[in-house]
Amino acid sequence: MFGSDLGARLLELSLSNAPKRPEDARADERAASAKPPRLRVISTEGPAEREARPAPSEPAGARRPQPMGLDLSSFEDLGADRYRSPGGVVVKLTKREGGGWDIAEAEFAGPSGVEQLADGRVRVRIGDLRFEYSGDIESRLHRRS
Repeated sequence: MFGSDLGARLLELSLSNAPKRPEDARADERAASAKPPRLRVISTEGPAEREARPAPSEPAGARRPQPMGLDLSSFEDLGADRYRSPGGVVVKLTKREGGGWDIAEAEFAGPSGVEQLADGRVRVRIGDLRFEYSGDIESRLHRRS
């Protein structure tokens, strides 16, 4: 009987009408009222490893890049186009074909968030930095595997 479609349907109806155990009902209520998880980016380097690197000296008159209008004058130069903000966010820059600069990566061991605004822009908060993107950014955002 249970091998046929009729038996499977009868079993399904029986299980759906069975009363839930009180523990299951409470677990469902807790899951429904739980806060969504927070995104947290954790660096693979410990604080001691980050501070142990000597800061490269900047030649006199050298001008720092300004990716996306970000002023890097108060950032610590880590070398290899990497800079650390006063709040601890490490940004890696990449040079565009036209000669400008873009942010390739941002690393931070603290709270961060992504928010879609009503006008279609996307605001990304990472530590003490805020980035806003407009237009089609789908091709630029991807999950790192």
